[in-house]
Amino acid sequence: MSARQPSITWFVFNELSARVPAETVHEGQMRFDDLVDAVAIVMNGRPAELVSTGERVLWDAELATGYTVGHWFTSADRDRKMLLLRIAAKTGFPDEVGEALRERFYLSEFFVEDVAFEDRPDARGLGAAYLLDGIAVSLPSEQRWRVTAVPLHHVWLDARGVEKGRNVEVLNLFNRSQAKHVRDTILEKAQGNLWGEPAALRSRKAEYFPHLRFGLDVDNHIAQLPTGIVAAVVKKLMALDHACRTWRGDARIKFPTLPGCRPESEPTMQQYGTHRVFRDPEGMNRAYEIHCAAASYRIHLRVVHDPRGLEIGYIGKHLPTKKYP
Repeated sequence: MSARQPSITWFVFNELSARVPAETVHEGQMRFDDLVDAVAIVMNGRPAELVSTGERVLWDAELATGYTVGHWFTSADRDRKMLLLRIAAKTGFPDEVGEALRERFYLSEFFVEDVAFEDRPDARGLGAAYLLDGIAVSLPSEQRWRVTAVPLHHVWLDARGVEKGRNVEVLNLFNRSQAKHVRDTILEKAQGNLWGEPAALRSRKAEYFPHLRFGLDVDNHIAQLPTGIVAAVVKKLMALDHACRTWRGDARIKFPTLPGCRPESEPTMQQYGTHRVFRDPEGMNRAYEIHCAAASYRIHLRVVHDPRGLEIGYIGKHLPTKKYP
C-alpha cells in the first residue's frame, strides 16, 4: 500500500493521546522519556521519520498541564534530544510518498472505534500511520492507547465519489516494554514482502532475518531458486529466525527448537557427507547436517553455540541420501 522506501520507518504521532495530560510535570517527562527510548529500540539504527499530521505540531503537544514537548526538550538528556532532532522533521502527510496515497489521506476520515469524545475527532495521526504502513506513537495517557494494535474505522471516497468504509488496525507504540514486540511485528511483515522475489531475498536476507547467518554459497543457491518456491523458503526462514530469537532470549533453553528439522542419518553422512559441506560466512568449509523442508526443496543448517545462532549453508534441491541416492 505504501509508496515509501522499505528502508525507512515512518512513525506518526497520535495527537489524540495528548488530550489527557499527565497529572504532574515529572510524570509527563517520564512518559516522553520512555516513548523516545521505545522509538530508538524499534528504529534499531535504521533510518526513520517522526511525522505529526494533527492540528498541532509535535513540539506543542502537552505532556502535562502547561508542559509541552518543547519544554521537555530543554531539559532532556543529550542522546534523547539528538534522536528527536534527527527524526522529528515532518509536519503534515509526507511529500516523499506517492501522490495517490497523499490524495487518499486527504480524502479519508479515521475514527477510533471506542473513543467516547463527544465530538468524535478525526484520528489523523493514526490514519496516516495506517496508510504509510508505519507505526503510531502514542502517549500512554489512557488505556485505549496502551495497546499494540489500535482499531480504526476508515472512511474514504472512491474514484466515483462513493463513500466507502471498513474497519482496520494500526500498529501502535506506547512504551519501552512493548517496543521489541513492535519491532518483531514489523520484521515479520517485512519478511513476508520477500515472497516471490528471489533477488530481494538474496540481497536483503541478513536484514530481514537478523537472527540467522548465511554461508558464502547461499547467494548462488538463492539465485537458482524457481520463483514459485521462494514463498516456501521465506516461510521456513521466518520460522527458523523466530526459533533462534526465542533461543537467544532464554538462557534456560540449551538447544533451539527447530520446527520441522532433523539431522541427517549416520549412513547418509558416511556416504554423502561431502554433499553437505559448504562455506560458512568466514569462508571455512563446514558440514551442515541438519535439514528441513521448504516444499520440495531443502534448507541445510548448523547450530552454533557460542555465540548462539543458526547458520544456513544450503538452500536448494533435495540432496542425495542413503535411502534416495
